[in-house]
Amino acid sequence: MILTFQSEGAIASGDYLAGHYTFAEEMRLLAVNVIAKPSATPTAIALEIAGTPGKTVILAPSPDTEIKAAARLDLTVPTGSELRWLVIAAPADPEDQAQDVHITLQAVPASQTSSQSDSLLFVRWVDGPESLVLWDYIPGTRYFVERSVGLAAGRAAITVDPFTVTIEGAVACMLSTEALHLKELQVGTAPAAMLQPKLEFWLEQAGRATCLGTLNASGTLTVSDLAEQDIAVGSSQFEFLAGGSVRATLGNTGLVTVELHEGET
Repeated sequence: MILTFQSEGAIASGDYLAGHYTFAEEMRLLAVNVIAKPSATPTAIALEIAGTPGKTVILAPSPDTEIKAAARLDLTVPTGSELRWLVIAAPADPEDQAQDVHITLQAVPASQTSSQSDSLLFVRWVDGPESLVLWDYIPGTRYFVERSVGLAAGRAAITVDPFTVTIEGAVACMLSTEALHLKELQVGTAPAAMLQPKLEFWLEQAGRATCLGTLNASGTLTVSDLAEQDIAVGSSQFEFLAGGSVRATLGNTGLVTVELHEGET
């Protein structure tokens, strides 16, 4: 669920952004994204939960006409608590204040999430010397959250349901309720040998990082092993959706999918 908060025009200290939410069940906040026209000096906006300011976003001065920021969150919102964003510091002169602030929060019922502290799943873009983490994957919700807003633009895109990966405008793989569709699957091939640009799917656990698989723009997926069988959901793995259900996973044991169709995307 996406929660939206925004201002029209300049924001001053003590202002609240338009938008407030209250929930009938405990919620977890997963990520925050901010877009704004920058101020002349830093502006601080705090997330209020039940009237108590907490997580703070700092809008730094910039020569650009628009600034963007993003961060992972792992915040719990108690049942019945109201969410609002309060401006706690801003320039006094309206001409120096940040304008047209737009904040979105990704939120899910707490019952649908597991702790993010046991492992970290993320997707890295590799193209020659360029190596960038584009997305963090949130276990339990199956969301891909941009590590930095706008960084994936022009490089790659991921659709959650049905799970679809596009690399430089070309569909590299797509999951349907019947099968995972891609050009070619390579089992056991060293990920470094793949043509670039490519996306790498990583698991970091107990201080150790493991590349679980790689996918390039031509639709070639490299994994350590393949099993075509019924899906078992769990932790410390990527879980890919189609039709609202998990139809493929990628973890330490390799790729598991109900069926694989090669030669097509």
